[in-house]
Amino acid sequence: MVGMEISRAELHYVGTGVTSNHLPPVFVLDSGLKTIFNVGREEDCDLVLNSPTQQEMVSRLHARLSYVSAVQDKKGLAYWKLTDQKSTNGMLYNGVRSLECKLNDGDLITFGGARTAALGGLPPEKAKKSIYCYRFHVSSHDSTASTPATSRRGGAQGADRKRGRLDMNGEDDGWSERESTKKQHMESAREKKEWEEERVRKEAEEIKERERWEMEERTRREKEERERIGKEEEFHTAREKLEGEKKEFEEKERLRREQEQREKGEREKRERLEKEKREMEEKMRGEREVERDRERER
Repeated sequence: MVGMEISRAELHYVGTGVTSNHLPPVFVLDSGLKTIFNVGREEDCDLVLNSPTQQEMVSRLHARLSYVSAVQDKKGLAYWKLTDQKSTNGMLYNGVRSLECKLNDGDLITFGGARTAALGGLPPEKAKKSIYCYRFHVSSHDSTASTPATSRRGGAQGADRKRGRLDMNGEDDGWSERESTKKQHMESAREKKEWEEERVRKEAEEIKERERWEMEERTRREKEERERIGKEEEFHTAREKLEGEKKEFEEKERLRREQEQREKGEREKRERLEKEKREMEEKMRGEREVERDRERER
C-alpha cells in the first residue's frame, strides 16, 4: 500500500454476530463522497452498530474513520485513519488496544471489548470473537497520487541511495522494513502512553467521584443522625411531659378522694348527731307525757 493514495476501501464484517437487519456485512469508504465517517450506535452515524444484544458495547459516537490525502501527509502518502472518540469500551487494532491507527489492507478492527483487554492486546483470533469486528480492505486507488511526493519530483532513487535506503544495485537493503517496524513500535508506544494517561485520568475522575459520593453519604448520615437525635429528644420531652401530667392528675385525684372521704365522714357525723337529738327529744316528750298523766291521776 506504500506510495498509493487510497480512494476507496471497504469494511467487511467478520464478527460473531448476526448481520441481518442489524450490522451491515460490507461498509464502503469512498473518499470521493466523504472523507470522514462516524462509527457508533447513534442513528445519525455513518456506520451504525446497534445490535440489540450488545448495544452497550458501543458508545453513541465510538470512533471516526478519516481519509488523509497525499497532500496532507508529510511523506506524500494517502491512507485511512481510525481514531477513538473517547469511547467507554475502546477499540482493538489487530487485537491491540489503540486510540488511533493507520489502516492497511487486511487489518482487523474491533469496536468495543477493549475495556477489559490487557495493555499488550489480544491475539487476532480472540479479538475476532467480538460481535463488532470488521476487516479493512482496499478496493481501488487514485493513480494520480500513486507515488510519494519525492517520486513525482524525480530523482527519488538517487535520494534513496544517499539516505542508505538502496544499495549500489538499486535494490532495497531492508531500510523501508526497518523504518516501518520502528514507526510501528513508536506508534504502539505512543498509543500505550496515551492509553495509560487516559486510564490514569479516568482513575483520578473515579477517585474524585468516589470521594464526592463518600462526602455526600457522610453528610447524609450525619443529617439523619441529627434528625434521629432530635426526634429522640422530642420523644423524651413529650414522655416527660406526659409523665408530669399523669402525676399531676393522680395527685389531684388523690386530693379529690380525700376531700370526698372527709365530706362523707362529716355528713355521717351530722346525721348521727341529728338522729341522737331526735331520739333525745322523743324520749323527753314521752317523759313529759307520763308526768302529765300522773298529775291528772292525782
